[in-house]
Amino acid sequence: MRALLLAASVSLTSCNCFQPVIELDDGGTAGGGATAGGGGTAGGGATAGGGAGGGCASAAQCRSLGISTSWCGNPPQGFSCVEGRCIFECPLIGAGRTCTVNQGSYCLECAGDAGTTCPQTGMSCGPLQMVAQIEQGSTCTEWPQSGSPFTEVRLMRGASAQCSWLVSNPDGGEVLGTLWKLERDGEYVALFAGFGGWCTGRSAFTGAARGIVTCPACSFVTFGFE
Repeated sequence: MRALLLAASVSLTSCNCFQPVIELDDGGTAGGGATAGGGGTAGGGATAGGGAGGGCASAAQCRSLGISTSWCGNPPQGFSCVEGRCIFECPLIGAGRTCTVNQGSYCLECAGDAGTTCPQTGMSCGPLQMVAQIEQGSTCTEWPQSGSPFTEVRLMRGASAQCSWLVSNPDGGEVLGTLWKLERDGEYVALFAGFGGWCTGRSAFTGAARGIVTCPACSFVTFGFE
């Protein structure tokens, strides 16, 4: 049995949401999944283990060490296993989910009561393009490829009927990946390989356009998109 210590945190202005985790892997080998890289990239290059065979098979394998102060509200934050990686998240229906992403439809398919939610379609997605600021306290601090400060992102709507956006650096054009807004209002899924792979997110419900994005390697909060 292998124990891998991961420091994961998400915070807003006055909240300390630091939460360590031990990810247990019974018989698997490390590697096989996306990592955040080193040299300070993605908040220090911490990884949550590999993909299938090197990460988690269920949320029960992501062990919390202590209690954090949660600004997520109810249901509270906690660890879920998404596409074989432990993610510290605060989903709308509660943490502790074990989920996969359908590679054809980009639906988030979770076991048990967590159910399945798919990308929204139609004309209610929102603006075609926007720039969102990264809130202070986010643990994703650098763009994965360039190492430049991760302070804002540009979101550009895709051409398909799905509510999806290409996420890139407004200054240098570096592409982070794609984000899909899901049918469950205020929730989304994203593929950001430089931040560890598949990520989840939701509106922060603060009365302003603010969203929480949680990835295997780090987390960030946007202002100007939810």
